[in-house]
Amino acid sequence: MGGETISSAIIMIASVICAATFAAAVFPTIIGASAPVIASTDTLNDRIQTDIKIIHEAVNSDGSEGYIWVKNVGNNRIHSNLIEDSDLFFGEEGDVMRIAYNETRATS
Repeated sequence: MGGETISSAIIMIASVICAATFAAAVFPTIIGASAPVIASTDTLNDRIQTDIKIIHEAVNSDGSEGYIWVKNVGNNRIHSNLIEDSDLFFGEEGDVMRIAYNETRATS
């Protein structure tokens, strides 16, 4: 009877040691794999908190130029390099024209 108790105790201790060794080996891999997920979540959070609203639009007298004033209504600041990389899509749904950002205001 005493031998069975000792054998059970040894098997239990060996099981705990194996589980601890496995956890110690796998834990750094799991933490390392979560870093890209956290980074992409931060990027998506920035996109969600950045938003603009059209506050006014106007067209010159001959209709050849349009002006649009937008306001950042999101929580985050929109950096100037993001504005330079922006495009404007003009037209009705399904039939739009892409107007690329052009600081000189010349038509392209």
